[in-house]
Amino acid sequence: MINNFREFIDSSRLNFEAINNLKQMLREAGFIELSEAEKWNLKSGDGYYITKNDNSILAFRLSEDIKKGFNITASHSDSPTFRIKPNPEIKKENVVVLNNEVYGGALLYTWFDRPLAIGGKLAIKSNDPMKPKIIEYISKDNLAVIPSVAIHMNRDANKGFEINPQEQTLPVISLDENFDLIKYIEAEIGEEIISHELYLINSSKSEIAGASDEFIMSGRLDNLESAYQNIYSLINAKNINKTAVAYVSDSEEIGSMTQAGAFAPFFSENLKRIVFNLGGNEEDYRIALANSFMISSDLAHAAHPNYAQYADPTNRPRINGGPVIKIAANGAYTSDVASIAVFKSLADSVGVNTQTFVNRSDRRGGSTIASITTSKLDIPIVDVGCPVWGMHSAVETGGTEDIEDMIKIMMALYES
Repeated sequence: MINNFREFIDSSRLNFEAINNLKQMLREAGFIELSEAEKWNLKSGDGYYITKNDNSILAFRLSEDIKKGFNITASHSDSPTFRIKPNPEIKKENVVVLNNEVYGGALLYTWFDRPLAIGGKLAIKSNDPMKPKIIEYISKDNLAVIPSVAIHMNRDANKGFEINPQEQTLPVISLDENFDLIKYIEAEIGEEIISHELYLINSSKSEIAGASDEFIMSGRLDNLESAYQNIYSLINAKNINKTAVAYVSDSEEIGSMTQAGAFAPFFSENLKRIVFNLGGNEEDYRIALANSFMISSDLAHAAHPNYAQYADPTNRPRINGGPVIKIAANGAYTSDVASIAVFKSLADSVGVNTQTFVNRSDRRGGSTIASITTSKLDIPIVDVGCPVWGMHSAVETGGTEDIEDMIKIMMALYES
């Protein structure tokens, strides 16, 4: 299974590629694609999926009775990177660099001195000005680089220094002072570009590491590892009792406030549409939600051997020690006494250990799509994730065993 996951993440360099790969997995498993703009004709027992902007996906397999509720797993498709600004070319020291802005909470220094690609979405002219044609684009792997400065020129580099993202994380792309990125891409694709949404891409492939091959190293583990687990578990679950749902949202790293993000109506409205399409009404929808449960999966922090002081004194997740339940007194994580018990029971049923993560009381933690979802859907949600080191690095490190253990738990939920 780990080799299949590596193939997935290596070919999922941006969120739309990840969603395309997940769609391919679903199609090969017999799931049927739906459109929000067309009427649905759903049948019990069949599997379906629908996407939003090619960055988010909702997949499901119907049970015999929709009022039994939904068993849901959820995650997100985006990862920290840099977005290329309009008019990006800047000439510095007879070199062309690209103006950009940080997307999400990236560990900036990890992006230095590595081959970078550029990719994203391009709008090109069409016959209807209200409906521009959107195409997906990925450049060659080694189009740009963010070079670091030599230790001889910054003797304090190893003592720690502040990185200015407007000045020091601009990728070098050409020695030709007349270089124009959009003209370069237009020559490549043979189309005139109206607008663009382009990002830097870490071109490195995943690696298996460790004396016993116990680690996986890759960019975008957060959170494509969870996205893959969601869809893989849905496809392979057998004998479902409730309608099984896998949801992968977009934009979590920047607050989820986009059309394909968790704050958007895409998820909740399409769950309601499922109920109504099968002949149910608003009350049936409320009954279904009352019988539902959701695992929100977003990677967790493992205790770090070189930075032990950053972990909580008594809750110190270990890589390959089992999936992690995330808990926060301030409600940033939705895990509560009941949802934690459900997750632990599911793990016990398949012989998987679990761990707990709580932030140190003197440090502010992050959040996930779970707290957003619970404000829109009245269902219990547990916040979990596989433990990693270097979260939001250009290359993160996780455990190979944890990937399979989380899948076992998700499948147990679907089959409960």
